[in-house]
Amino acid sequence: MTAQSNWLAAAERRKAQALKPKKEPERKLTQEELLEEAKITEQLNLESLDAFRRKEEEARKLVKKKPVVLTGQRIVFLSKQFTGATDPFMLHGHRLSNQYIPPNPPTPKKEFKEQ
Repeated sequence: MTAQSNWLAAAERRKAQALKPKKEPERKLTQEELLEEAKITEQLNLESLDAFRRKEEEARKLVKKKPVVLTGQRIVFLSKQFTGATDPFMLHGHRLSNQYIPPNPPTPKKEFKEQ
């Protein structure tokens, strides 16, 4: 290395040391201090939670639910294996049509006579 490169390296080190803030060693908190800090934090968290819940309640009051209105043509698929509610036109608690078509009655079983 040349004298100039040594001088540059030394200048870089001095600059880096000057930019770094000197840290004071942190002392460990005692159990009592930790508990006091935890109580303060708990109180702040509870206040924050209450404020959040109030804002949520206000937001819920402002939202108005509009009923879903189906207009126009639609295709309704009715499964032949439908065994749910007695009204096949009920979908998620909403009636799809004003007409009621009862489900197909079960086919009678054929009895075989022995000869």
